[in-house]
Amino acid sequence: MNKGEFLGYVDWKPFDGTVSLPYTFEKIQRLLERNHYSMEDVAVCFFSQFALVNIQCIQEHFAIADEKLCM
Repeated sequence: MNKGEFLGYVDWKPFDGTVSLPYTFEKIQRLLERNHYSMEDVAVCFFSQFALVNIQCIQEHFAIADEKLCM
């Protein structure tokens, strides 16, 4: 590529980040267990706003109350 050369446009494809959820569930569960906590002990959850659907799946999986989510 030469300086100033136009390479075309980016073709954005739909992205399904739910493929990462099983790993995320496992890591959150291990974090809780390692520290002798349950989700009931957690006052607030801060998740990246990268994918709202992922946050909703995590919330459902761990039965996190709406008031514990900070978005």
